[in-house]
This record gives sequence, C-alpha cells and structure tokens, in this order.
Amino acid sequence: ETELFRPAPGVKIDHIALSPDGQQVALTLLEKETRSSVLKVLPVAGGDATELVRAKEPETIVGDSLSWSPDSRYILFGRARATGQERKTQLLAISPRGGEPHALGLAMDFVREVSFHPDGHHIAFAASAGKNKNEVWVMENFLPVMKAAR
Repeated sequence: ETELFRPAPGVKIDHIALSPDGQQVALTLLEKETRSSVLKVLPVAGGDATELVRAKEPETIVGDSLSWSPDSRYILFGRARATGQERKTQLLAISPRGGEPHALGLAMDFVREVSFHPDGHHIAFAASAGKNKNEVWVMENFLPVMKAAR
C-alpha cells in the first residue's frame, strides 16, 4: 500500500476516479474553510496534486460527475450552481495537464454518474429535475477536435 494523497485538515475528499491508463487519479475536494470545491489530478507514481479547477459557493464541482475519457486525455466533470431548489449542472471537459475547461454544451438539473462508452464518442449520465422526473440522453461529437502532431 502506498499513500498517494492526504487532504489538509478541514478538507474532505468527495470523489476519486482512476484514469483508464492507470497513470493518474482525478479527485474532487470539499474545502470547508473557503467554502470551495476543487478538482485536482495527481500521478499514481507519486508527486504533488495539481489543481485544475476551483469553484466557490454558490457554485460547486459535482463529485459524482467525475469521469475520464477512455484515452485518458480528458476529465469530464460537472459544475453546478444552486438557486433555490434548482441545481443546474453544466458538463465540462479539461485536460489533466490543465488549461481552460471546455463546455460540452449541456446544462441540466442534477447531472451525476457520468460514464464514457469505451469508443470515446458517447457518454451516459443520470439527471433529474426532481421527484419522478428522470431522463436519458445521448451526446455525440462533444469533445474538441485534436490538431494533428507535426
């Protein structure tokens, strides 16, 4: 057993996801003092965690929306904004190397349990707008096109 990460006092690990290549771990953290949620990535081989995204209340990173693309090049996550009893969650993708998150063009109530199909072209997720209002959606062509290497 090897300890990869120990949160600071007042910080709670909300969710973790191992990359398909087994080289990295994405995790969402809840920071009580700053009232923030954070998406970090760290190498399995050891080293420091790198902060990718931070959200401060009333926004939050939805921990149970965390998912890796099958090629380990993207991390999908939800960023939610609570207003009253509604919680609109926007799905975003970010490179584990950092940069700006890319909006996938979908915002719905209570998006969670995001999962990639192994082909990398489809995702499945759960969403609900309240009691007995669940939906099933399919998304296609949502990741940015990668430029060819020279």
